[in-house]
Amino acid sequence: MSTRNNLPFYPISATRTPAEDLPLKRLGGIAAVAVLGLAACGSGDEDRASAGADFDACMVTDSGEVDDRSFNEAAWNGFQQAAYGNSQIEVDYAASESEEDFRPNLEQLVNDDCELIVGVGALMAEDLEAVAEANPETRFALVDGRVDLPNVYSIEFDPAQSSFLTGYAAAEMSESDKVGTWGGMDIPPVTVFMDGFVRGVEHYNEAKGESVEVVGWDPDSREGNFIDSFEDADAGRELSEDYIAEDVDIIHSVGGTAGIGAVEAAEEAGDVRVVWVDRDGCDAMPDSCAQILTSSVKNIAGAVEKAIDDAFAGGATDGSYLGDLSNSGVGMSEFHTYQSDVPNKLLSELDELRAELIQGDIELDSPSSPEL
Repeated sequence: MSTRNNLPFYPISATRTPAEDLPLKRLGGIAAVAVLGLAACGSGDEDRASAGADFDACMVTDSGEVDDRSFNEAAWNGFQQAAYGNSQIEVDYAASESEEDFRPNLEQLVNDDCELIVGVGALMAEDLEAVAEANPETRFALVDGRVDLPNVYSIEFDPAQSSFLTGYAAAEMSESDKVGTWGGMDIPPVTVFMDGFVRGVEHYNEAKGESVEVVGWDPDSREGNFIDSFEDADAGRELSEDYIAEDVDIIHSVGGTAGIGAVEAAEEAGDVRVVWVDRDGCDAMPDSCAQILTSSVKNIAGAVEKAIDDAFAGGATDGSYLGDLSNSGVGMSEFHTYQSDVPNKLLSELDELRAELIQGDIELDSPSSPEL
């Protein structure tokens, strides 16, 4: 079963109570949302509703903290939104300091009788598959990866499309005619962003007869710059400083928390801006919004919230979701601080490009893009 549902895109246009405003409490070292009559039950089967039973949805983070201002935090926001919308849903998470924590955390949440366990990140796919296969009565979901088991729901995205738009915009907004990109690890959920960004710059050059240069990634040779970490902000800063020394004035970093290093380097340089990924960078780091040009966003929160709601309602235990521009699964954020600096012509062109990408008039050839 595959679904391509339109999702509420909270990272770009927040229309509900922000997740960070929801009350939290500590339960045995695991954070959980304390939902005290915030909303009546809006979904779920009649048996559960009539009995007043709670539904426990649990998350295992990718390596790093839950408040990483990127991937983990986006998924956790989806958990909190689900709990905010339904007082019978209780949520908690287990934090993974490294990949070695994935399987123990998954197994612990099975032992804790979580009714839906969501693993965050493609690097968790092998461990989640093993634990799910050993526990066929428990529901699982995986963000940014696919596991073909009858009790696993797979959530994937194609941010090549949204990064294509940010690459096109970066090429127009660059004053040095030199932009750069780097990744945390050389894995498809990272390189798919980099592919889209470079192809967007190339499209701009072809359309405008310009020669904006991209450093850090060659989508044809599959060679580029990676720091082998999603947490090492110092490494992200050092690499970004190297780019700035080469006259790069816009940096597209795909490194989770490590991307904060790029923001710090941009702030110190003064005339450098960053394209953030996964979340809207200005929502994730409001104090650093002046350094964020725009963001290539995956609607992780909306997809995770829907997966939890569907599980609560007793829907199918398997299936998949692919988020792209057509269903608001990915998108380009606003320019925020730089909105007044963006030419109206560029805004119109971005709208046209988005429509062409949705219609298939522009084909992206990223080998890292997932397929249904």
